[in-house]
Amino acid sequence: MAEIELSRGHVVQCERPDWEPLGRVLGHDLAGWFMWMFEVELVDETRLHAYKHSTTRRYLHLDTTGRAFHYDESGGYQEVATPIAIARVFVGWEHSSPTDEDAAALRAAIRRARAAA
Repeated sequence: MAEIELSRGHVVQCERPDWEPLGRVLGHDLAGWFMWMFEVELVDETRLHAYKHSTTRRYLHLDTTGRAFHYDESGGYQEVATPIAIARVFVGWEHSSPTDEDAAALRAAIRRARAAA
């Protein structure tokens, strides 16, 4: 089995939120479901913003261009398809009673991410 290559990174700041990557990927309506947590710099100098869903408690890590990354418990990050990352972070949010408009916005965000891939 091929080994998955992970990029190491470290937190560089947790004071100045950047909502632009999240707003670009999800739209500003869905961004309200998230908390900005911190910014990470990978060894290749890619900067990621960590957004935590307020209900599911799952993270969405995005770079400034909208690429998505998965954090592995071993301490590394791996790029993943943005539509998959979006779908994963929203697993379980139905328990918080999202509106029909929120659900439609989520479907639209996934469609946009697929089209951009």
